[in-house]
Amino acid sequence: MLKEDLIPSENRLWYNDWVLKNVKGIVLDVGKSRLWSYGFPTIDTCKILNPTYRQDICNSNLADDFYDMVLANGMYEFVERPQKMVDEIYRILKPGGKAIFGFVTKEYKPYKRNWNYYEEGDIDFKEFNILEKKDFNNYSFIVCQK
Repeated sequence: MLKEDLIPSENRLWYNDWVLKNVKGIVLDVGKSRLWSYGFPTIDTCKILNPTYRQDICNSNLADDFYDMVLANGMYEFVERPQKMVDEIYRILKPGGKAIFGFVTKEYKPYKRNWNYYEEGDIDFKEFNILEKKDFNNYSFIVCQK
């Protein structure tokens, strides 16, 4: 699951544990990481990373109500319209399906320009049921159910 030469942060360890304990069914991992792989189908726009689906999660042609679980850790900062990403994930989740969103906060040092930082209230989770929130110094997770 992890590259042996990396020392995961506290939030990454929590996320890894959460994935191991909670993920089941048909899963989509949003954003193909260069460093972490969970072995699930992925969606990303980067050809070099060789995702399962080379598409923008904010404008995909994935089927409605298809996935049991969507992992969207660390994608908020990369998409132009984070609300559109959340809405699209809601659309592709089956009723009762779960999504986990991981967000950088303002304390997180950016490594790209035009970085989106998450603050409480930035996203309208609309009809999602918020199941859990977990905050770290510079990172937050929100677990939702459709």
